[in-house]
Amino acid sequence: MVKFDDPEYWDGNTGYRPPGYADFTVNTLKEICIMLFNPQSVLDVGCACGFGVHRLRRLGYNAVGLDISKFMLNKAESGIKPYLILGTAWSLPFRDKQFGLVFSSGVLEHIPETKLNAAVSEMVRVGRAGLIGVSCLDDVTTSTEDIDTTHEMIKMRADWQALFPPSFIVISDSEASWRLFATTGIQMLMTTPPNKITLP
Repeated sequence: MVKFDDPEYWDGNTGYRPPGYADFTVNTLKEICIMLFNPQSVLDVGCACGFGVHRLRRLGYNAVGLDISKFMLNKAESGIKPYLILGTAWSLPFRDKQFGLVFSSGVLEHIPETKLNAAVSEMVRVGRAGLIGVSCLDDVTTSTEDIDTTHEMIKMRADWQALFPPSFIVISDSEASWRLFATTGIQMLMTTPPNKITLP
């Protein structure tokens, strides 16, 4: 997992391509999706330097972030650092059901298969609900948006969803899917069981 402390991953050509990792526009869509759940507390697993945690806290949410990369956590603004924790998704240092929502975007596909079940179990253990964005083979935008060669695995969306209970919603981690969920998510959440939601 050394790659996540390698500046080449974040600002080079192996992970986030030039111009490198930034506070992307799609992050605003993700935060809208989080707010649809109206959670009292949020855990962002794979928070990088905490852009999302920072904005959620400014909006009044009790948000905390965790990341495996000491390099990225060190790049966080000083005011948000107390709410960011160094750790792994497969060993979360939190109480059972401590968070109203566990959020993760672009993380599971980076986790070695030997650690995947433990990571899923830990997210479910600490969260009462979840919103998980992950690269999906059946998303037509994956081939055009996602060229990260460091992914350990990519599955069909239904196969990712099958790892989680119905209270955790899995969507493709493409901008198109986040935009769709941000604009239609309320209706989906009100009318469709989470494990029956179909997105690109």
